[in-house]
Amino acid sequence: MEKYFGAQIKRLWRLLPLVFCVMALLFGSVYLIYQGLVTQWSESDELKKLSVGIVGTTDPMLQAGIDAIASLDSSNMALEFVNMDEQAAKQKLQAGDISAYVVFPDDFLNKALQGIIEPIRFISSPGSENILSLVKDELTSSLANILLTSEYGAFAMGDALRDLGYDNRFQTDHMNNMAFTFIAQVLQRDSVYSVEELGISEGLKFDEYMICGLSVVFLFLMTLPFVAVFVKEEPSMERLLKSRGVGAISQTVCELGAYVLFLLLLSALLLPVFGAFSLKGILHLIPLVFCIGAVSYLIYNLSRDLVSGVLLQMVVAVAMCFVSGCFYPVYFFPLSVQNLAKYLPAAVAREHLSVLLTQQEPAGSGAILAATGAVCLLACLLIRCLRIKGVKEGAR
Repeated sequence: MEKYFGAQIKRLWRLLPLVFCVMALLFGSVYLIYQGLVTQWSESDELKKLSVGIVGTTDPMLQAGIDAIASLDSSNMALEFVNMDEQAAKQKLQAGDISAYVVFPDDFLNKALQGIIEPIRFISSPGSENILSLVKDELTSSLANILLTSEYGAFAMGDALRDLGYDNRFQTDHMNNMAFTFIAQVLQRDSVYSVEELGISEGLKFDEYMICGLSVVFLFLMTLPFVAVFVKEEPSMERLLKSRGVGAISQTVCELGAYVLFLLLLSALLLPVFGAFSLKGILHLIPLVFCIGAVSYLIYNLSRDLVSGVLLQMVVAVAMCFVSGCFYPVYFFPLSVQNLAKYLPAAVAREHLSVLLTQQEPAGSGAILAATGAVCLLACLLIRCLRIKGVKEGAR
């Protein structure tokens, strides 16, 4: 058994130049895919400020208020206000340069100070169903509530002071103080809640998520050069080894053991990408590499020629990785597909790799990968036994 294991090591060693060429090609392709996806994500509408045109701000006090909101309020992280006339706003909205525009009525502020709140028009693209629709509803309802509430409070204060016999100056000072109190509360509203970034999945940001997903794709496709070693058109060599005392169990364990060892050494080259090039990181990869090696080894045992082995491994790997959310966030798929994907080896492998970035304790992913690899190993052993037995019976 030791001699057969050593022979497998030598066979795989001779294959290393081809493996490194394939790895370099795969790494370049995966890196280009990663850059394209991250660039597309960073330029998506969800991460851009919404440009909103402001029309009718000729009053200096109203303009000062809008400038204060643009510089002090937390909404400046999502909204960008641009002053313009209504004709220019219509043209820019049609051209897609702004997301919407707001029209303040003439003499809006003076009437508001007298308790007369005129409606503000909010114009967006017809049939808009994106995030702007939510912003429109939230912005208009919030403005209405803030204006009405501050109006009720300030004028109620004035009425109360007047009924108590205070003069107009005293009333005005206290009404202004109450108005400033309302403004301060509005500008500090983000202090009443906390924000927790859940990330795309497993607490990862989009770029980290894609590193894990595309690394799983890379590891699955990295097994393709080994098809030349493990695909056998007929089992004469297996029968010969059986007659020399190397049974089906020894053959399977030695071949898969040498295969997993080489995959582990090659997979360790990915650890610097995760900032985890250490003994702990290599040990963390063992169940992952064992699972990937066992799955590909099973596919090669089911194949009877090189072409079918390569095609079957590639189709299974790419399809499984795609459904498991390795190319794109898994929530892109329907809920039924998401529920199925979380049981696939590629999805568990992606979750297992995410631990290297989040530094969280593994949630049983290693055990699931090891169990999957063990099932594939048993299936390979059964196939090897049936092939050897079938050849012997055919020889009789």
